[in-house]
Amino acid sequence: METMETTESLEELFEQLDTILASMEDPELSLEDAFMLYEQGMKKIQTCNQKLDTVEKKMFQIAEDGTEVPFE
Repeated sequence: METMETTESLEELFEQLDTILASMEDPELSLEDAFMLYEQGMKKIQTCNQKLDTVEKKMFQIAEDGTEVPFE
């Protein structure tokens, strides 16, 4: 899997995905353009997943006794 750092926040990525989805709903959209938008959307989703994985690895749960334990 290709790893590429991006400075875009998750919120920005979600907004871009919303825009891509709205564009794909256009009935005048050519099949070629739809495939291009689909590919862009899938790349954005991969980036979101990578960012979420990174955040998850950094998260800790607070145990009942107040100690930090890795999030599972």
